[in-house]
Parts: sequence; C-alpha cells; structure tokens
Amino acid sequence: MANNEQEKTLWQQFKEASQHAYLPCQQFFDQQNAIQAENAAQRQALCDELQHYLDNLPEQVNWQGHIAILKKAREDWQKYHPVEAKLHKKLQSQFTNIIKALEEKLHAEYQKQEDKKRALITQVQQLMNVENVFDACQQAKELQNTWKTLGSCGHHKDQQLWDEFSQQCDALFAKRTEAKEAKLAEDAQVVAKAEELVKQL
Repeated sequence: MANNEQEKTLWQQFKEASQHAYLPCQQFFDQQNAIQAENAAQRQALCDELQHYLDNLPEQVNWQGHIAILKKAREDWQKYHPVEAKLHKKLQSQFTNIIKALEEKLHAEYQKQEDKKRALITQVQQLMNVENVFDACQQAKELQNTWKTLGSCGHHKDQQLWDEFSQQCDALFAKRTEAKEAKLAEDAQVVAKAEELVKQL
C-alpha cells in the first residue's frame, strides 16, 4: 500500500483509465439495447396489427390473402430479432396465441370445404345406381361445375379429394360409353334383321 495521498491519486488514475477502456464496450451494449428495444417495438406492432385483423375478419374472408398474412407474419417475426429476454417471453406468447387463433379460422374453413367436396363425391357415387346413365352423366357434369366453385381445403387434401371425385366421374362416363356401344350394337342387329326381311320380301 502506498500512503493515503498517493493511493487516492493512483486510484483516480486507474478509475479514469478503466472508464475510458470500457467506453467502446458501453457503446456496443447501448447499440445492442437500442436494437433489442426497436425489435421489441416492431414485434409489438406486428402483434397489434394481427390482433386488429383477427378482430375484424369479414364474413367473406379472402383465404388466399389470409394464408399470405400468416406466412409474412412469421417471416417478419423472425426478422425482428433479438429481443430482450423478459420482453421476448411476453411477446412470443402473445404472437403464438394470435397465430393459433388465425390458423383455427383457416382450418375451420378447410374442414367446411372438405365436407362439401366429400358430399359431392357421395353424390357422384350414387349416380352409378341411376337407371338412365345419360341423365346420370349430365348430373355428374353439373357436380363438376359445382366442384369448381368450392374453395380450397389445403393443397394436399384438395388433390386427394379431386382424384377420388374424378375417378368416380370417369367410372360413370365409362359406363355411359359402354351403354352407347351396346346401343350401337343393338341398332346394328336391328338394321341387319330389317335388311334380311327386305331380302326375304
């Protein structure tokens, strides 16, 4: 230990040097805090915007736009990173709950459209039992037009249901083709008999 006066002087010099050395670190930490604060503000604004959209969903929703909003929201959320730990937990919970609610709306719409498409599949299956296959095929065409007016129930499910529906329609149209061919064969026999009668006469 030096004497008291020397100790005070040396301590003051050491303290000033330490503060000067720490200055770049403090600037870095200040910058990081500012970035985290801005990211937190952006995430809060995103949550507010999504909540407003959820609270004001119209009766007729643009579901393609709805899907795009969900996709962009997730992208923006990842972009606004990092966030201070305490705020992150609160914001993440808020964001997750809103996204879940929006996804539930979408899945409800998917289920609604799936039910409609399955009903059409059942109808076209029942047409196989209609006695007049030509009338049945006309009804199948009307069902195909109805199918085109329905919304999506998810790409994978859409394709699966369409394959099933089109197979049922194809089976019905094949039955019509068989009926046409049978009618032509029957007509040919009638003509042949008529020609034979003409010869006999």
